[in-house]
Amino acid sequence: MSRFLNVKNDNSADGEKIIWDEEINILQPEVVANLDKLRNGKEIVLPLKSVAVEDKKENQSEESEGGTNGKEESDEDAKEEGSLMNRIFSFFAQCLSKVFGRENGSTKAAVANVKDPNEVIYQNPMEFKPKVYEFENYSSDMPLLEEHQKELSPIWSTFKPKSIITGRRTMRRLSEKENGVYTLKKIKFGENDFYILHQPYSIEAEKNYHSDHKKLEQVYATLTQSTSKTPYTGYFLQSAERRNLTVYYTSEIDAHWNSQKFEIKALKDTGNHIPYYHDAYRTAIQCFYSDIKECIYAFYNDTHVTLKLFTYAQLVQIVTKHGWNINKPFNMFHTRADKIAKFIKENDHKMLNKIAKITTKNNEMVFEIQD
Repeated sequence: MSRFLNVKNDNSADGEKIIWDEEINILQPEVVANLDKLRNGKEIVLPLKSVAVEDKKENQSEESEGGTNGKEESDEDAKEEGSLMNRIFSFFAQCLSKVFGRENGSTKAAVANVKDPNEVIYQNPMEFKPKVYEFENYSSDMPLLEEHQKELSPIWSTFKPKSIITGRRTMRRLSEKENGVYTLKKIKFGENDFYILHQPYSIEAEKNYHSDHKKLEQVYATLTQSTSKTPYTGYFLQSAERRNLTVYYTSEIDAHWNSQKFEIKALKDTGNHIPYYHDAYRTAIQCFYSDIKECIYAFYNDTHVTLKLFTYAQLVQIVTKHGWNINKPFNMFHTRADKIAKFIKENDHKMLNKIAKITTKNNEMVFEIQD
């Protein structure tokens, strides 16, 4: 059985930063009760939850019983509100920094020896002190595996030397035709060297994408339990092989139920409860890289959400019906991964503590090592 990796995302010092083998973002009971219907192609309509309001009332009641004054109530409400979508908006703070890594407070590492993405064996954590580097043209919104090097050191110790560490988002972007800029840097972990591959966030793009974030918060709370009270984001560790190159990456998991993973997509309800082919295309790529077989689409309005489940195969069918070839993005990723591997092989000796800027344009890749 695959293991889940849950990372605390509210920047507080309370509790463990990394939690293993505990499923979070569990589907709500009313969604679970209708899973068979959803899997048989039925649509399910649920009232949109007002979780933020309900949680605020509950907290105020609890604090009132404990004698909390008005100012403290306000502070607690603000703290909870700020943590609800912290993972989505954390890049605002991160993009202000130019630091590659940062010292994390000491936390308990509870997992170790990963032989493959589906097997983890416990062992004592290794000692590792990440170095801090500064570069002018690099944003520190880093891949999860890099951000939590210390806590994940037992996992890092199993990675093949000279492999690439990245995230599903970067892999999906490399699979698309759109032009983009990526960064590649070489770091040391113990005695071994690794490469971090990353596409820094576009603040404006993320801001526009999540412009309706309050409504999205309600949609996700309607589908998953206690999202506002769970300051952890769930991930899944995977690897991909390409010739002599191993790519390690994490995928954020939207929802779990009985050790099954679900992608969740929230779209405004226009009356057509079938995703547009370009949306199905991007979702299929995400599902492929995170090995997710089912996606729950939530078509929402101001009061209700209509749920409809699509399998990965059905998403591919929508894409194919409109003349798009789902194999193209995966072939593009492999082609680009080959070029990155070739660059690493030719330039490995001069890459430590430096950044390679990778520009993709018109299906070409330009590499530039920055001093």
